[in-house]
Order: sequence, then structure tokens, then C-alpha cells
Amino acid sequence: MYIADLVNQKVYQVTDTTTSISEYGNDVNNVDMSFNQNEQSLQMNLTSKSNNQATLYLYDLKGTLITAWKLSLKSGNNTFKLPINLTSGIYLSNINSVNASLNIKIPVIK
Repeated sequence: MYIADLVNQKVYQVTDTTTSISEYGNDVNNVDMSFNQNEQSLQMNLTSKSNNQATLYLYDLKGTLITAWKLSLKSGNNTFKLPINLTSGIYLSNINSVNASLNIKIPVIK
């Protein structure tokens, strides 16, 4: 897959098509994240093994931080709808808590 950066006139090749890039710890798992174009929001479901605080960071492919959210996780299933307007492209998210760190790719197609 290739991604075109029309502003800087560059083409990037995506060689890894897995959703989860890396994980540390196992306190947070079963993460499902997608962009809902109709609601202009990130939809995220995850399971946490404990009540915890986490931060979700969202980056573009250049590594620029777009935004961050503080999340209150409860033990068990958690669902979040995070409002944001994104353009088409690939985004990288990082979820950090005391006992977990996950990186997830989010494709956005409009």
C-alpha cells in the first residue's frame, strides 16, 4: 500500500498491515479502534484488567502529535467515542497506562 502526501509531494510505502504495532504489558487488551466518519469520532473498545488511568495519543505519519485524551479505564470492557475531525490517511495511536503501552494504526478513508 502507498500513501501520497500531496502537500509535500512525497509517497510513502506502508509495509506492515497489522493493526497492533507493539505492546508492553498486558493490562489493556482486545483493543478495537476505528474512525466513524458520520460522527467524526474515533470509536474505541478495549478490555482492562484493572481500574486505571490511561492516555491516548494520536499522531500523523510524520510523527506530529495531533491530540491526546485522558481515559478512565474500569476493570472489564470499556467503550469510548472521542470526537475529532480527521482527513484521509493513516494515523498512529499510542495508549499508555501504568501497566500497558500499545501502538495501533488507524486508517481513515473518506
